[in-house]
Amino acid sequence: MYGLKGAPRCWNERFNEFAIKHHFKRSKNDFCVYARGHMVMVIYVDDILLTGEKEEIEKVVLLLKKQFQTRDLGELKNYLGIQIDRYHDRIKISQEDMID
Repeated sequence: MYGLKGAPRCWNERFNEFAIKHHFKRSKNDFCVYARGHMVMVIYVDDILLTGEKEEIEKVVLLLKKQFQTRDLGELKNYLGIQIDRYHDRIKISQEDMID
């Protein structure tokens, strides 16, 4: 699909079918955001961000690996120029690198 004019649309349609099959509901306001229970899945081009309970995330990652050629990059530290630092009682997000 890469390099074809209609590739982005084909990818989006295929991913949407996968998400619906696995009980995710697509946001009416942003077609790149899906939710299922307390889990949220965000798509940006071909990057997927999952938030929620660790066990549920692991299940979805396995489903994604079965359906698509994917890699699990682990816990989020940087996403679209945003740095994420986790502490025991809080999460810090910043864009210091973008500002510099």
